[in-house]
Amino acid sequence: MGDAVRGCETMPERSLDLDILSYLANADAAVGVVALHQALHKRHRISQATLGRRLLDLDRRGLTVRQSNQGRLLTAEGRAHVQELMQKTLKRQESDAFLHSLSGDSVEVLLEVLVARRALEREVARIAARRITDADLAELWGIIDRQEQALTQGSSGSQEDLRLHTRLGEIAGNRVLQTALRLVRQQSQLTSLFAFIRYSRGPRVVSDHRRLVSALQTRDPAAAALAMEEHIDNLITSVEAYFRST
Repeated sequence: MGDAVRGCETMPERSLDLDILSYLANADAAVGVVALHQALHKRHRISQATLGRRLLDLDRRGLTVRQSNQGRLLTAEGRAHVQELMQKTLKRQESDAFLHSLSGDSVEVLLEVLVARRALEREVARIAARRITDADLAELWGIIDRQEQALTQGSSGSQEDLRLHTRLGEIAGNRVLQTALRLVRQQSQLTSLFAFIRYSRGPRVVSDHRRLVSALQTRDPAAAALAMEEHIDNLITSVEAYFRST
């Protein structure tokens, strides 16, 4: 799917787009803006003018096409995009359901594991700062760029996050630390939780990673360790803040 299709919608826009495209997908013929507004107004409380602007944006992205004065039809790319949006929405709903199902005790365990991970990864960063090469740095910057792109497209960026932290362990080369961290990451609850937190924190995760790799680039072990510690502290703060609000 082309870059124009992917876009950079906000969450409310993505929700509105999903409803627009889903309604068109289920329609037997072209749908006019008035009929579409009547169908969606109760859920979104938007003006007809606002809806018209969203439709023009969907036209420009090749997801819908105007059928003379009869209204809009969904394109093939639009149908594919509906499926993509529905999958992302389902993942978010599953993450929400998972988080709400956690007991207080299990939340405490997750936070304790994060504290342990902070100690382990701080040492990984300290060692990696002494061993890192220019080629390693280029690879890490590339991972961060891909994570930023994934977040822009509505993904949690979890694969890129795991790759960056795993690669740092490989660069450090301490097999005991690598084994300990691998055991921590095998926790299925942690995987789901971190994916949700990464998605909700979005750009902050990327900025954390950029500060971390910038510190590694100085080859200063103390600076790298501090950057990693601050990164995990930010994650702990986000987890605590989420559960205080639920």
